[in-house]
Amino acid sequence: MHVAATMIRFLRSARVPALASALILAAASARAGGYYKVTPVGSDNSLGSGINNSGQMVGSDRNPQGWGIPFLYDSRTGVTTYLNVRGGLGQAAAINDAGSIVGSTSPTLTAFLYRNGSFAYLDGAAVTASSAAAINGSNAVVGEARRRSDGNIHAFRYQAGVVTDLGTLGGDYSGALGINDAGQVVGYSRTASGPIRGFLYENGVMKILGTLGGDYSNAQAINEAGDIAGGSTTASGDNHAFLDRQGVMLDLGTLGGTYSFASGLNDAGQVVGMSSVASGAYHGFVYSNGMMLDLNSLIDPDSGWVIYSANGINNSGQIVANASRVGDPTFPLRAVLLTPTAVPEPSGLALIAAGASGLALAARRRRGGRA
Repeated sequence: MHVAATMIRFLRSARVPALASALILAAASARAGGYYKVTPVGSDNSLGSGINNSGQMVGSDRNPQGWGIPFLYDSRTGVTTYLNVRGGLGQAAAINDAGSIVGSTSPTLTAFLYRNGSFAYLDGAAVTASSAAAINGSNAVVGEARRRSDGNIHAFRYQAGVVTDLGTLGGDYSGALGINDAGQVVGYSRTASGPIRGFLYENGVMKILGTLGGDYSNAQAINEAGDIAGGSTTASGDNHAFLDRQGVMLDLGTLGGTYSFASGLNDAGQVVGMSSVASGAYHGFVYSNGMMLDLNSLIDPDSGWVIYSANGINNSGQIVANASRVGDPTFPLRAVLLTPTAVPEPSGLALIAAGASGLALAARRRRGGRA
């Protein structure tokens, strides 16, 4: 796919003149050919999970049973290091700028923190199982843990040996998925009335987040400005990615299908995730400057890869994603790192968006419409 589906839909709906349409599509295709360099990481059947601002990426190589060995890939050196986690198997979920890594062991779930060459595990008397999802610059870790007292799963924060149960929104379970350096935590929880809703936890209080018109939401990530990304049902029942800024939830749309979900964002507000396309297949996306773009339109079409999902993006615009080989009927996923190469992010996408907006405005004026 050489041009993002969103761009094609815009050109059709805006009725931009044929020559102008061709120019926009040509510009988009030129950028698409080499906008991101694709670097496979790990071996076949691997999954990428997180990335820090130094370009260090974490994930796991999986065995045929689906269990994995956590890895750390450093894009500056090209070196992949496997973590000798307890039991040998597990999943690395996130890494902070100091290189501290969090995740969980497998198949017996125990959250771990890998820091300065040593492991700490969350397997105290109060919990029977746990998994860690995110870490901030102060080495505060968040995730979810099954309480020994009642068997319920609750979101937790772990820092300096102290575990804090973050509670729920009134239901019987919750999970924390993201944390920023201010200590704000996001995740999901069952409510007293039943539906699952995203939450923001700050100053000791878990606050419920809104939706895009449906009854479900899930907050996946939070940046240093307090912007939140995740997914929510719409009034029609579809699930769409959202970006929440100061309580205002923006529907990011889809790549032509009915489903999208945001998994990560950076401090510039760029969002990445996964969306269905018109055919029903799933593609990774990047949302920047008001546009959701198919990542497959931003890589070399001869790269041999189809980007299936994107899980994280750092402040340099590098994206940790999962891909499959073009034409492979077995559809094994492979962790990949996408690195911007053509023009600095986000100016390239802004140029496309600005050009499209200007042509749309000119077209409306020619038709006698309002500016």
